[in-house]
Amino acid sequence: MKKHMPAWAESPNEKKRAISMHGMENIAGRHPQYILTFVSNLLDDESEEVQKKISHVLTQVGRQRPQQCYNNVRRWLMDADEKRIRTIWQTMKKLANIFTQKSKRDKSADFINITQRTVHEWRGDSNPNVASMGAKLGGIINSKK
Repeated sequence: MKKHMPAWAESPNEKKRAISMHGMENIAGRHPQYILTFVSNLLDDESEEVQKKISHVLTQVGRQRPQQCYNNVRRWLMDADEKRIRTIWQTMKKLANIFTQKSKRDKSADFINITQRTVHEWRGDSNPNVASMGAKLGGIINSKK
């Protein structure tokens, strides 16, 4: 299936583009950069179904490989338009809510530490998109402690 995924991602059919990401959450821990590169090519897709898949896949990568995920997200935010910011916000909001859960099931010490550090750094970032995202995430993380 992996060999067909790039062709599906370029399909004019939104269902095929969405299905191109099917199962990626299962390889998030083993191949995060493959997934992040793949997702970056679909990040500005017009389809709501594709955007939902992107958010789901990025949430899984963020849980398992937060540093790689956050580095890519920051880069994507640098020149993002409102639509991309909304897509990224959906993912980051999910990750912030995982951070605030009492259950430790979905979060490791690395996830907690890297998320806290990233939010702190993003709040002071010189790029307004990154700083705004950091402030919104900080509001979630700090309000639910």
